Amino acid sequence: MPRRPKPEETKQTLLDHFWQIYCEKPIDRITVREITDAAGFNRGTFYVYFTDVYDALQTIEEAIIPDEAEFEQMMKLHHEGIDFYTSMEHFTSFYETHGDKLRVLLGPNGDPTFAHRLKDRMRHYLLYYSTSELAGLSAQDRLKMEYIVEAEMASRLGMLTLWFSRGKDLTLEQFHQLTYSLTRNGSLRTSAELYDKSKKQDS
Repeated sequence: MPRRPKPEETKQTLLDHFWQIYCEKPIDRITVREITDAAGFNRGTFYVYFTDVYDALQTIEEAIIPDEAEFEQMMKLHHEGIDFYTSMEHFTSFYETHGDKLRVLLGPNGDPTFAHRLKDRMRHYLLYYSTSELAGLSAQDRLKMEYIVEAEMASRLGMLTLWFSRGKDLTLEQFHQLTYSLTRNGSLRTSAELYDKSKKQDS
């Protein structure tokens, strides 16, 4: 007698087949029947785990967005002064786990709300874990810090979106080196370093 799959296995199988379909067509054209037929279950099984196809998509997205424990670890490394190679290891691990899904979600046919929810969650955690640093600022400067946080997140997300849309025309290490340099040095200094490097190569 074949082994009955565990509930978590059934849920993951449904998510896997949903994702395969989602990569090929817009979510508003995906039906529950289509998912369950592909997964080999009846429609009722789908509703044990999800309310609709949008709930299935949100389940996948929530698995990508760092939770509080993950963000707390990220902030710990940040306060300890994370170096390039440690930062590269974390970015590579995150990319290898979620890269294929990010490419779709941030692409032209992806979920337009995903980027906003990702930024909202990251902004909340970043400001929450920076309470002690923000306490020493005036109300006006704390307000300015929120704009700085927004600019940093928008930059990272915009770069990721462009990188995926161009078929990852930079290597993983080149892309991370650029984002790391922008975070540490800002866009003007990073641009100046590129120009200086080009002049030295031409001379």
